[in-house]
Amino acid sequence: MSTVTSAISEVAEIFDGRGAFIYVQRQGRASPAFDIVAASEVRTFGTPYHRRPTTGIFLVMDDFNGNDSLLARTIRTIAFDTQVVTVYTESVQLAQYLASEASRLCEVHPISGTS
Repeated sequence: MSTVTSAISEVAEIFDGRGAFIYVQRQGRASPAFDIVAASEVRTFGTPYHRRPTTGIFLVMDDFNGNDSLLARTIRTIAFDTQVVTVYTESVQLAQYLASEASRLCEVHPISGTS
């Protein structure tokens, strides 16, 4: 098990299987694909993807307190920052929203080339 795969399992344990992970698939794609897996599934079955050991987990908490600019920056980071390949969110609903908005943003502003 790689260090990051271990870290993903540890985050799932820390949050007692609540929340979700967004796995960002960037390699060989003009725009990233976003796969959502509930933390409870990761806790039970393990992580479905192997991550590069040099990448970390981007933690996103539910409490944006109406801070629209922070929410927009978070979505932009998930969509375009090539260092972000795994995102943990406190809820499945937040993961679905962030992945949907990041995907929409990538459609509006496509990435030139592939990573």
